Amino acid sequence: MKYAVIKSGGKQHKVKEGDQLFVEKVEGKEGDTINIDKVVMVNNGDELLCQAGELSKAEVKATILKHVADEKVIVLKYRPKKGYRKKRGHRQPLTMLRIDKINLSKGRAVGAKEAKAKQEGKQEGKPVKKRETKTKKAKESKG
Repeated sequence: MKYAVIKSGGKQHKVKEGDQLFVEKVEGKEGDTINIDKVVMVNNGDELLCQAGELSKAEVKATILKHVADEKVIVLKYRPKKGYRKKRGHRQPLTMLRIDKINLSKGRAVGAKEAKAKQEGKQEGKPVKKRETKTKKAKESKG
């Protein structure tokens, strides 16, 4: 089962391909396709990706279905014995999205084990140069 955890509007949402969900308002017209690159975690069935290096290449493509307003929230301020009452209402703007595709790469990097093996292979082939310090150079020039 392939799923991802995305971050939108200060909240995290677990999504699969084909899911429809409400998030805080996203700029765009109905029918537009957006890329969500704030991916916190991806599970592609056999491995779980949650490291920053692997997730920097992941993105979720979604389509904006419609813009709506959430249910009204009543805010009532009241001070007893003072005759002070304020009643206000608020409707949070929301956007309904349909998750089209979960991409693991913009040219997917290799898995963590393979990357580590490549890194070790590169390190073995390169000779390590020692840096000369200023004091060492100064001693050689004096002597």
